[in-house]
Amino acid sequence: GSPTFIYTTQPTPGAPNASDGYTYWLEAPVFSAQPGFYTEDMQLEITLPGNSVPGVIIYYTLDGTEPDQSATRYQGPISITNRTAEPNTISMIPTNNFSSSHRYREHWRPPVGQVYKGTVVRARAFMEGARDSDISTGSYFVDPQGRRRYQLPVVSLSTDPANFFSDDIGIYVAGNQTNYNQRGDEWERPIHFELIESDGSVVISQPAGARIHGGTSRGRALKSIRLYARAEYGPAWFDYAVFPDKPVERYKRLLLRNSGNDWSESMLRDMFMQSLLKGSTELDIMYGRPAIIFVNGEFWGIKNIRDRFDERYLESHYDIDGDDATFLESRANQEGAWSRGSTDGVSHYSTMYGLFSTNPAVMTAERVSAIGEMMDIENFFDYQIANIYFRNTDWPGNNNMYWRYNGVPGPADEQAGDMPRSKNVKDGRWRWMVFDTDFGFQLNFDYVQGSGRLYGGNDARHNTVGFALEDVNQNDWPNPRRTTFPLRSLLTNEQARFQFANRFADMLNSSFKGSAVVAQLDSIAAFYRSHMLEHTRRWGEPATVSLWEQELGVMRTFAMLRDGALRGHLRDELGLGSVRAVTVSADAGMGFVRVNSIEVVAGLPGVGAGVYPWTGLYFEGVPVRVTAVARPGYRFVGWAGDAGGSDPEIVMSLTSNKQVTALFERAAGEPIDAMNPAAWPLSEGPYVFDEWFDVWPTGTFPDNMVFQQSDKDDPRLDDLMVAPYDPGTDLNDEDADLVGFPYRLTRRTRINGLGTRGISMINTGRGRDLGAAVLALDLSDVDIAEVSWTGGTETANSRVYALRLQYRVGHEGEWLDLTDASGRPVEYLRRAENGHSERMGPHRLPVSILGEPYVQLMWKYYFTGERLSTESGARDELRLDDIRVEAIDPVSVPELDESDLPSGSSLLPNMPNPFNPSTMIRFELHAEQWVQLEVFDVAGRRVDLLFEGRADAGRHQVVFDGGGMASGVYLVSLRGEQVSDVRKMVLLK
Repeated sequence: GSPTFIYTTQPTPGAPNASDGYTYWLEAPVFSAQPGFYTEDMQLEITLPGNSVPGVIIYYTLDGTEPDQSATRYQGPISITNRTAEPNTISMIPTNNFSSSHRYREHWRPPVGQVYKGTVVRARAFMEGARDSDISTGSYFVDPQGRRRYQLPVVSLSTDPANFFSDDIGIYVAGNQTNYNQRGDEWERPIHFELIESDGSVVISQPAGARIHGGTSRGRALKSIRLYARAEYGPAWFDYAVFPDKPVERYKRLLLRNSGNDWSESMLRDMFMQSLLKGSTELDIMYGRPAIIFVNGEFWGIKNIRDRFDERYLESHYDIDGDDATFLESRANQEGAWSRGSTDGVSHYSTMYGLFSTNPAVMTAERVSAIGEMMDIENFFDYQIANIYFRNTDWPGNNNMYWRYNGVPGPADEQAGDMPRSKNVKDGRWRWMVFDTDFGFQLNFDYVQGSGRLYGGNDARHNTVGFALEDVNQNDWPNPRRTTFPLRSLLTNEQARFQFANRFADMLNSSFKGSAVVAQLDSIAAFYRSHMLEHTRRWGEPATVSLWEQELGVMRTFAMLRDGALRGHLRDELGLGSVRAVTVSADAGMGFVRVNSIEVVAGLPGVGAGVYPWTGLYFEGVPVRVTAVARPGYRFVGWAGDAGGSDPEIVMSLTSNKQVTALFERAAGEPIDAMNPAAWPLSEGPYVFDEWFDVWPTGTFPDNMVFQQSDKDDPRLDDLMVAPYDPGTDLNDEDADLVGFPYRLTRRTRINGLGTRGISMINTGRGRDLGAAVLALDLSDVDIAEVSWTGGTETANSRVYALRLQYRVGHEGEWLDLTDASGRPVEYLRRAENGHSERMGPHRLPVSILGEPYVQLMWKYYFTGERLSTESGARDELRLDDIRVEAIDPVSVPELDESDLPSGSSLLPNMPNPFNPSTMIRFELHAEQWVQLEVFDVAGRRVDLLFEGRADAGRHQVVFDGGGMASGVYLVSLRGEQVSDVRKMVLLK
């Protein structure tokens, strides 16, 4: 849910407090309406919360200043209207002093016409002898479209205008000392930061600090702003998952970035390029999303909300204290220069750097291995590959940062923090961060072109491989030899060179494949397009929407030509052989093929709807490793084509094009192991569990199900189950005759068979407490499925337990919560009443698992952490019964009376919209007819066929899953004998 939109910090509002000389702490005023967007004018009332003390006066401002007793006294409702017709104020203040003949068109321009304006209300309570209240701040916007005016999140910054625009202290203007170039604490200004999501919810509203951010981009008319959450302002963190596709829920610092050198061109280059690395690499990247910015209520254009790399980044992402890490960067005359954090790692890097050599006799496998103990070579190669692909020529002598954890390394399999990692980031090895890649993708400034030196022009043909390996540039930007030395050294070793070449080829065949890159670019650009006219009228750069579209065309051309050009550069610079095609095939429902580092599965960038056959381009003379991986319920049989044998992993030496097929066969009816039962094929009928008797012996479980236990007392939600349920011989005397019959025990941790009432679970703290019931399903050929079940409280005790339903694809990996239509986890929480029961569902299974041959559902019996009595440690005994999972028709039709049939045929709005990752697409038909329901991207390419065939009269609904697709605007098309309709929907990750 959305947080309260008024932020207050008083420890005891309204209470006497003599320790600081005040009689009372005053509470902050309360607004009668939540900040955000409204379709009509409104009257805003300001009141005092609770039992307010008489004599309190409220003062307010509407220009961003902090209210004091010289502000306007509140005496009645404030009119909130669309203020666009009022004169522009702060948007008329020049934000740099460049002349109109500036070489790079970076001079400030006044907005064209009236900018859209909202109303920022800031209010504070005062009373003689009392401590002034905190300030309540809210931004209000009126427009006939309401929140639909913008399809992007909206950021509203409120501050005293002098903080940004005063000649003396204003950070956003040239002022008396080129103010926007000033740095440090003394040039941080207090602001109020509001973030309003596209659904209208106010998700952040708090005081914060603001500074100008960037290097040369500070001089642009539209500037980047760095936001600081500090306890001295209010909350110490921005406690919100700002980036929906990133599992991080708090941030210390955020950027409102102007796109740097690209501010007047595409406005999205750096964010777009870094987005290509999501999921395909483990590089630290700056996530981002575009937003509409307002300053003191005036439209300020589009900026990109971004991460910032610093010590606090490690804290929020990996649970690493900044004092335990070292950040280094490359500079023209120094490699491994200290940047921030602890200095403890400087000598470590210096020692590692001393191991590099361009002498092949020195760079043996042992030397490379020693270096690999000190830096993550795979991570380093991905970093080099990314910047080379981008054609980033403001690198490596600039914008080059890397870090290491200096503390005691954790366990080898530990995953620190919330970000997904296959390696332990606390292993003390160096890892690289990607940022400020604005020079890439053919940015059209002449100083960018000049940075190419001897390696070609500014377009896709630029030989950035040679540029990144140059060894003659002593100290000058952009690629001094010290900064290219590590890569040159590693590639001296043949195996490392093969590893680099194959990894580069893998990326060019997937995330960097031309068609996939263009699709990602178009998807991101779609968020900007409908707002670009308003932005260009505000800043004059890009000069027109047409020029912005032309710039996107330049980037598309670069993407389509870049992979081919780079293969030639790699071949020439690394001494590789000719380019050869490797084609792999498999039955995607039974298994998949891994080629080197990439898994050829649905969702891999560049892969078509059918997945196979898939072709990648590799280099002659560089061995390619191909591995067959069977899905649960299947097994690998052997290879066909240009390779044979039954070994699932083969290494191919390319002397010509190769074509291989991985052959799999069904292994139905066989459990994977004791913890993972055989899957029930749901396409053959519903799965039902509705009885379990207490006379059934040890080691028996329901068909396609296993009961599980942990290795600890009172397992919590995230604790793993490690063994099938077996109480062993650790029984009480009264159960001594029940050895081998675990479902009729009267004491200890146990599962009881309740006959036609299912089972119950109860823990007693045996170091192997319960538990879970895990069901395996084969969802092949299943388009929609539902699950329902009964949860109950057999005995309510002191330690509170619950039953939560979770799922996963396969038999390994993370369990995910099944959620209801409101996004809440599906679970039964114990009740105080013994014998209580509740029917749960039916709930739809996620679209992302449908069609998978092996899926697991888990009913997790877990301790919530709540204990109702200190006198008793007894646990709740909970019941599980009447599980039913069934497939339903792909197009579901709610039952209607004949009188309630639709009067016409049409496509209805999908719900929700925007969505992530799935949405319900609805349509209605007044008569039975043939229809075709399809989804297209904005370029007109069909991405999914949801339904084709005859459909009955009535209202229909189909689930569309965009889990494997890029964010962007998509079109839903309904065509039939008597209907033709199209609607727009937005996938926002």
